[in-house]
Amino acid sequence: MLDASALRHHLPRLRRHAYLLTGSRMAADCAVAMAVARLPRDPSRRPQAPSLTAVFRELHAATEQLVCPADDGLPPLHVRLLALPAEQRGLVVLVTVEWVSLDEACAVCDVAPHHGPELLAEGRAALEARYRPGRLSRAL
Repeated sequence: MLDASALRHHLPRLRRHAYLLTGSRMAADCAVAMAVARLPRDPSRRPQAPSLTAVFRELHAATEQLVCPADDGLPPLHVRLLALPAEQRGLVVLVTVEWVSLDEACAVCDVAPHHGPELLAEGRAALEARYRPGRLSRAL
């Protein structure tokens, strides 16, 4: 569980994650703000201590609501990432960049666990078409 201090500590990570999902720094900032605002509150109006999985789930929901053009000059790999369907993009970023287990990533992305391995493999294959295997996580 994350208290307010731990949540503040994770804000740069959450912002980076949202940026990978949206390709826009402005959309990433908006998504993080939306996700934090959606967290359950205690009577003092402070966010209750959610799990990081719950925060990622809210962040993914927020990024899917935003319509914002990607920033200019994105690297080709990021452009390819943005071309993936939202579920695949979410799984790839969570597992490859955030080092989240596939089961947890499926819970965040609302993907049935039995579909997760196939969606992740398809997403990775689409991204690695121009990159040598094993270099994907360093490229993102």
